Amino acid sequence: MSKPSTVLAVDAGTVRIGLAISDETGTFAFPLEVIPAKNAIARIKALCEERTVTQVIVGLPLTMKGDIGPEAARVEKFIRKLQRALQPLPVTAVDERLSSLVADRILESGKGHPKRDAVAAAVILESYLKTINDK
Repeated sequence: MSKPSTVLAVDAGTVRIGLAISDETGTFAFPLEVIPAKNAIARIKALCEERTVTQVIVGLPLTMKGDIGPEAARVEKFIRKLQRALQPLPVTAVDERLSSLVADRILESGKGHPKRDAVAAAVILESYLKTINDK
């Protein structure tokens, strides 16, 4: 598998969606922005075009046992809509367990921090990039 260039990560919450982006080499992850969940697909599509994104990953909130619970089922539905809107751009689900907790620790705050969702997306992206770059 070839290494991607610019990757966009999505942390799909019910109210807000956090976005993070990699550098052009697909090595480093950066929090990008937090957008409202309503009409998020249009903003994500515009970002993919503006930033010449080559791949989108979406955090899938599996249960601690690795099962698909109600939140993961909701995100899977969002992923299917995103795939239709972005085709032929690849959209991939990745395990995001504990990403929000890690984001809280990075920010030294709780759920109320305005950048929390973007930092959580960066945590998801950083983990993904490490996995593919280690291959």
